[in-house]
Amino acid sequence: MFAIAFGCSPNENETHQEGIRVVSLSPGITASLIDMGFRDQIVGRSAFCEIKGISVVGDLYAIDYERLLRLQPTHVFVQQQVGGVDSHLEELAKKGTFILRSWKLNTIEDIAQLSADLSSVLTIEPHQVTFAFEQATVSDKPTLLMTGGGEQSVGICFGKNTYLADIWEAIGGVNALEKEGWQMLSLEDIARLAPSRILIVSDVPITSYCSVETLGIPVIRFVHKDVLIPSTRIVHVAQTLHEIAQSE
Repeated sequence: MFAIAFGCSPNENETHQEGIRVVSLSPGITASLIDMGFRDQIVGRSAFCEIKGISVVGDLYAIDYERLLRLQPTHVFVQQQVGGVDSHLEELAKKGTFILRSWKLNTIEDIAQLSADLSSVLTIEPHQVTFAFEQATVSDKPTLLMTGGGEQSVGICFGKNTYLADIWEAIGGVNALEKEGWQMLSLEDIARLAPSRILIVSDVPITSYCSVETLGIPVIRFVHKDVLIPSTRIVHVAQTLHEIAQSE
């Protein structure tokens, strides 16, 4: 049996610290905050966050600092990038304008750390959110995990140490891609890799023909609204993926 636990979950008896005003510049962090019951505390977001009626202040690459400061956030949350956190955000945090926190969101372990840290930063009681599989093995066939792409393009592949690869291995699957991180492969690369099957994931129904289907390799399509956003909602993604994979 496999089980994975995150540090918190919504609870009707939780009391939120008064006066919290959060700007989140990461879709994954925003989704996790909502999942934890902090939707009403979010006052600013990135353009990519799926939440209505909240001011957009930019993203990690372009921030509207005038709008950000007008919102008077107590906390600004960002996702760590290779180049580090924006230096102006760091300067404002050092002046005490707000509390700045950043997280990597590559692996399941990263998401679990985010959950635990948010519990601490936002002063709520930690809780366990667990999923478990009595029969973990879904298949020993090497499977290539990737986004959809299109007729003329190939999607992005999930290598080792990415959250979807972590989930796939946790439920007993075998990842055909040994390389780490997200990889761009050509049709020729995939043909040489020769996976037993391809799992195409999407957050919306896949209606178009995908170029990888020309390779003659069996394809499984998996659609879940949260599959492309690394957040605490990935627990539900894992449960649904396990059910579908077992039926194949």
